[in-house]
Parts: sequence; structure tokens; C-alpha cells
Amino acid sequence: LTKEVNNGAYLTDKEIVYKHNGKRMFSCAVSDLSLRGEHNYANAMAVIIMAMIFKLNDEKIISALKSFP
Repeated sequence: LTKEVNNGAYLTDKEIVYKHNGKRMFSCAVSDLSLRGEHNYANAMAVIIMAMIFKLNDEKIISALKSFP
């Protein structure tokens, strides 16, 4: 979860980062996620990767992650 990658998502101590071809394309604070725990962070990363592939709006992604029960 925490290994920095050039294509994909990874977890730092404060945020989830998504990169494509080494370029930082998206990030959100871990504190913005409604659910805690590594398994939930892994699920959030999968959602972020898919959302970025489908070119969804960053604000909508963050809003969904904040409100997901």
C-alpha cells in the first residue's frame, strides 16, 4: 500500500496519491475518508484508480469517499 509507484495509487502517512506516467494526477487526505483502516484505504485506492481511468471529476471522487458509509 505504501510503495510509491509511477502508475497507480499508494498511501503516505497523510494522503492517498494517484500517479500516471510519474505525474501526480490526484490526491486526497486520509482524514477525508469516512472509513479508517488499511483494508478501507486499499478499497479507496481501487476506487480512485477506476475513477481516474473513467476520467471522473476530482471533487466528485472526494465527495464520494467522504460520504461512503
